[in-house]
Amino acid sequence: MTLPEKIFALRRLPVLAGLTDPEIAVLAEAARERRYAAGAVVCARGRLPAQLLLVCEGAVLDADGLPQGGAPGAAALLSDRPADPALVAGPGGARCLQLARSHLFTLVRQCPAFVVSLLAAGTAAAPPP
Repeated sequence: MTLPEKIFALRRLPVLAGLTDPEIAVLAEAARERRYAAGAVVCARGRLPAQLLLVCEGAVLDADGLPQGGAPGAAALLSDRPADPALVAGPGGARCLQLARSHLFTLVRQCPAFVVSLLAAGTAAAPPP
């Protein structure tokens, strides 16, 4: 994805609706695209997520097959606790933008509205169709 494509994809996510254009640009510059095939493990149960995922297309599901919204695993990552349950890509796979855990807290300092947005939304907003 090009930078403009990342910005457009992030702007469409309800979980980031409260962010300004400059804040979205900061996230887009740090994000890397990652695609998951249908059924692929996104984060194994009991493992600390290595990155924050922002689901741009498709879905990430929990062990019961329930969609995990636009930022699956965010609560585990922000609270520094292992994922429970495991997260897997949905039947159509998932196209995500990922923010490395090592960069997350730098991004929070640069863009405090980002973490506020994640917490306020409860990370339950589904990605756009």
